Amino acid sequence: METVTYLIQKNTNGKIKFIQFALNGATLTREWGLIGGVCQGTVNTYEAINVGKANEQSPEEAAEAKYKYIWNKKIKEGYVPTPSLDAIPALPDFLSKLDLDNIPKSFCLSKPTAKISDAAMGTLLASGHARIFVKYNGGCHYVVIGSKGNVEIYTRRWDNHTAKYPKIVQTILDEKYPPNSLFAVELCIDPLLNLPHMTCLKNASKVAKTNNSGGTLKADLTKSHALQENPLYSIKAAVFGILYYNGAQLWNQPYEIMLKLIEKIVPLLSTQQLIFQPQNIGLNTVKAVIDAATANQKLIEGFVIWDTTKAMEVTMNGKPVRRAAYKIKIKNEKDVIAYGWENANNKPAGIIGALKICQYDAKGNMVDLGTVGGLKPKEGETDPANWSFPCVIEVGYDNRFPETGRFQFGHFNKVHEDKVPEEVEIFDLKEL
Repeated sequence: METVTYLIQKNTNGKIKFIQFALNGATLTREWGLIGGVCQGTVNTYEAINVGKANEQSPEEAAEAKYKYIWNKKIKEGYVPTPSLDAIPALPDFLSKLDLDNIPKSFCLSKPTAKISDAAMGTLLASGHARIFVKYNGGCHYVVIGSKGNVEIYTRRWDNHTAKYPKIVQTILDEKYPPNSLFAVELCIDPLLNLPHMTCLKNASKVAKTNNSGGTLKADLTKSHALQENPLYSIKAAVFGILYYNGAQLWNQPYEIMLKLIEKIVPLLSTQQLIFQPQNIGLNTVKAVIDAATANQKLIEGFVIWDTTKAMEVTMNGKPVRRAAYKIKIKNEKDVIAYGWENANNKPAGIIGALKICQYDAKGNMVDLGTVGGLKPKEGETDPANWSFPCVIEVGYDNRFPETGRFQFGHFNKVHEDKVPEEVEIFDLKEL
């Protein structure tokens, strides 16, 4: 006998999305989408699990277990049951009345789109609705000011790290922000130190990982607190979003509204303050933006350009969408020597997954730069028979780590068949 059930939830645009389950023996059918809109679905038939063991499940039991798992997961994400899709009950606007003392871990803020084309950037700049800010190389966190005025700091995945940052907590308390407020911040190394941003990322990551295991704080925070006493590890909070303020929901308003509030209540960057407004870059042409990003790429990760007519978005499934803003980062290229390869993970032996790469320093010593992936099977790049090592390849990347010279987000671009390893630039760590 087939059992059909339904879950529904209101999305951030006020429309109703649904999931329909149909459990029939060992077969679980799911359909989902917006009511009255385009839908999609899956059909899965399950086999027996753990046959001959104490926890054996028949095909029917395996299908039912999967159904219950998905159902319960969606309930935690804010879906509610309904008897049918013909008579939808009134749904609470849970985000506008969010209990800031008990924010679910599924709460997730949107992120900037990974990149923007020059043409799209030009259109946005010409519209007069663009605002450009420095992108600080740190970690996104939430600052929650609870109903009783208490301040707590959480990671993007909602691990409570309040005890790790007592100075920032005290600074926020001193500012006397109202209860029931929620800020989105980037915890980063003090920009006034003018350190290379990759050094800032390394130092901020070291602080973040100190006395921390799998996101959960350990009881002893001595190392973390001691590290932050060193000026090179001084953590500050750049406030780029105020999602709720004194109980009012702001994240679904045009960013211009939120930005005016940030400018009004958040201090400018200074040596005295541990929280600050992101630095605003007053540029109005694509060339000026690219030139500024290029000239400062050692000191800053890049820029974020906001469309101030658009709003952020909150999801309740732990998965951030990308909208309202765009990253502007200079893409770099470098010739290096590929001297070998590693097998691809989860692939049969004899398939290249990554190339081993290096450069040589002025004394002729090989400097190992790790590995780089991004090879395309359809072009034969993963077939070892098509390679002759050592050879010169071009690597695309975002940044280089100044302590090792290795690449951040490095990927294989192409082989330079017209070059020999001796032509590759000499490696000099001091130039990074």
